Amino acid sequence: MNNNKFKDKTVLVTGGDGFIGSYLVEALLKKDAKVVALTRSKYLKNLDLIKDRIDIVYQDLTKKESVNEISKLNPDYIFHLAGFIKSDSYENPTEILETNVMGTINVIEAAVRIPNLKRIFYFSTGEVYGECVYANEDHELNPSSIYATSKLTSEKILQVYSQKKKIPTTIIRLFNTYGPRKKDNAIYFFIKAALKDEEIIINGNGEQIRSFIYIDDLVDTCLLISSKDDSIDRIINIGGEEYLKVKDLAQKIKYLCNSNSKILFRNIGPGLKSFYSDNTLLKNEYGFTPNINIDSGLKLTIEWVRSML
Repeated sequence: MNNNKFKDKTVLVTGGDGFIGSYLVEALLKKDAKVVALTRSKYLKNLDLIKDRIDIVYQDLTKKESVNEISKLNPDYIFHLAGFIKSDSYENPTEILETNVMGTINVIEAAVRIPNLKRIFYFSTGEVYGECVYANEDHELNPSSIYATSKLTSEKILQVYSQKKKIPTTIIRLFNTYGPRKKDNAIYFFIKAALKDEEIIINGNGEQIRSFIYIDDLVDTCLLISSKDDSIDRIINIGGEEYLKVKDLAQKIKYLCNSNSKILFRNIGPGLKSFYSDNTLLKNEYGFTPNINIDSGLKLTIEWVRSML
């Protein structure tokens, strides 16, 4: 990897206080970048240890004034992660669409005003493929939630701007990232229950297959992709290489936690379908090789959850 890609460059990370964003901010600091974290929250626990080494901008991306604020920063690179992430929520579709779509429009409107912008990296989701398995980047798109629809809409808007305004863009579709600081996924809930010897609840029959990628591997891969000019105007999946049934994941966590928890199945039936990434493009063209296997990643996550209890 070209270690000087971000050296002394101004890099804006929207959603920089979030799970992935905070790790990305840390990694960019190690690349000697001048990092600006944009957030609308005053709660910055994920950035607490490094807040004196970065610039923090408090801004709501759904507001039109954010266009001026971002353009004034004049970043060389933008990593756009900010957004509404509750993929199963149908109670507030307006908020999801406004946050994800309007937020993206304002980011790219700002980008149009930045003459020397080298790239926007947009973090989308594998959920844009819909209910399918082993999807590659050319797979049919069929989002089955408001969240996934908002992400796909944002992708399309970015692509239009990229073509019409000549803005270099890379779209990254994520699949099941986990690790310390992540509190809204099955791994966290399974670990928390196992450490307390409480029931581990699985929705469905647990036969669904998922791939999981540890946060450090994800961030390393994002920086690898961002260092390559041939990733401009491309869509790239990033997911784990190890595939597990959800029930086997729960059993593995129970074992690693030395837990007496019972594993229970709720709403017996197939539940959500299997859903995992085809990383062929990532491996063949960018040399993707995860460094942290599922057992090692789970152990690190277990220790973090234990420290939180």
